[in-house]
Amino acid sequence: MGRSILLTDKQSLLGSRLTTRLMDRGHRVAALVEGGGSTGPASEDAEERLRQLSWNSNSPISVHNVLLESLDHLNRVDDAILLFQPSIEQKPLHEIKLKGIDSFIDQRLKGKLFLMRELLNYFQKRQSGNVYLVVETRGMEVLPPLDAFLLGGIDSFARSLFSLYQNEKIHINGFNGNSPDTDDFADFIVRTITETIQEKKQPVHGKWYRYGEKSMWSALGFSSKK
Repeated sequence: MGRSILLTDKQSLLGSRLTTRLMDRGHRVAALVEGGGSTGPASEDAEERLRQLSWNSNSPISVHNVLLESLDHLNRVDDAILLFQPSIEQKPLHEIKLKGIDSFIDQRLKGKLFLMRELLNYFQKRQSGNVYLVVETRGMEVLPPLDAFLLGGIDSFARSLFSLYQNEKIHINGFNGNSPDTDDFADFIVRTITETIQEKKQPVHGKWYRYGEKSMWSALGFSSKK
């Protein structure tokens, strides 16, 4: 039976690839797009399984409403996949305008925290739910400063969630991919979720699944991650 999945960053290559692969496996997807339009795909069959939803990630009201829209389309949310990816632009920190830093924090940090809070609240009330934190660094050896600041905190953030929700009905896991091949990473994520995590009799919680020769920790300047 297909699952109902909320996915962020549909406008990214990884988000697009994940959406296609999840739908191919019979799942229904509410795909969030920053500032995009709320549209469905062309075919009636696909429209039943996919709804693209616009959201303003730095607005708590927009985040709350987009979850309600997702529930309106999907009836429920079984799983949430949150993507964390570096920006394309690589600049030294002193060359980044203050407005750019402010915008980065609004869109890349606050939005995901707002959404995570809403999802955890929903899953707690429902007493069921899976959250997947997906970090993709695309083979980069050194991340842009702002992305390094954000992504460098994901591990501590995840460990906190792993600990605080270990006795709850919410199961939280992570994916870390540092391969330039986004298609292969998308295949790995969907295959692991559908064939490894969801098929286990005992729930999987608090685990990182890593893909690619170098991990995110190498891109952040660490030689290894234990």
